[in-house]
Amino acid sequence: MDRQGGLFIWLGASIFLLLSSQAFLWIFLRRQHVKMRHFFIGTPGYLDFKYIGWCREHERGYLTMIIVRAVLAFSIILAVLVIQNALKGGAYSTRNEGPLCGTKVFSECRNGIATRVR
Repeated sequence: MDRQGGLFIWLGASIFLLLSSQAFLWIFLRRQHVKMRHFFIGTPGYLDFKYIGWCREHERGYLTMIIVRAVLAFSIILAVLVIQNALKGGAYSTRNEGPLCGTKVFSECRNGIATRVR
């Protein structure tokens, strides 16, 4: 498997886990007879807000579930950014590109590293 294939598996797994936790949370809250507006169930944070309310009402801890869901959401964002960078050729590809290459100060670049000052 190549590098990009692994990145897409990471993205797919992150999305699957976040959606699974969303479904789990919805089923759990529904079984606990928590009143929810079905229009807002897909809105990010709505079920988390309802879960926090239920936990406070029943004097239970909610921090672990909220942290896990935040990490899963962050993982999706990070995976998208890494894949976008990989599809562009990376930040420093073997082409003569780099953060300073092609600027008014540096004239030559080798493997993405500015080597000669004008």
